[in-house]
Amino acid sequence: MRQNVGFVNTTITWKRIKWNNELAEKYKYGEQTSETADLSGVVENTLDSVNIGFKFFDETSCALGEGGSSGRKGCILQPGWRQLLRFESSSKNVGKTDLNLGDVFSNQYIENGIFEFDPCHLHYHFQHFENYLFGNLTGRKTGFCLQTTWRYHNNKYVGFNTPYSSCSYQGISVGWGSYYFMLIFYSY
Repeated sequence: MRQNVGFVNTTITWKRIKWNNELAEKYKYGEQTSETADLSGVVENTLDSVNIGFKFFDETSCALGEGGSSGRKGCILQPGWRQLLRFESSSKNVGKTDLNLGDVFSNQYIENGIFEFDPCHLHYHFQHFENYLFGNLTGRKTGFCLQTTWRYHNNKYVGFNTPYSSCSYQGISVGWGSYYFMLIFYSY
């Protein structure tokens, strides 16, 4: 078999078809469980994503200071090699309304410690969102940016667009989720 590298010019023609409820039902998936926003952890394939590895963190690593300005220690206490537990994590909104945190620059959010500016990442993190425990290991994830990043449902409540695509305006749209590839540091 011969393989070539190159490109192909293509043309896509879109044609609007008449609404067909029977056809639409074939492609509908995901059920909304609540009239309000309702977050649910996504557990499908989580164990498939777990791996353990090592990483070196130098003195300029954001992991040293992340979470430190509010009195908590950073993700790692000092530079050097760290053992990591890596896995995927996602929270999806299975309710019928958006989880709208909105503008993170709102004074009430900052004054009440809900958002904290991370000078290394140069954006605000949503504090106190999720906790991860793995036996008696002491690793942690201290800040989150709740962005709508993954569409889990396809039904009449779920839009194709979302306003929550930056760390400045945070939330999770109906039928969508906020996805993270987690690094938990557990060797100090």
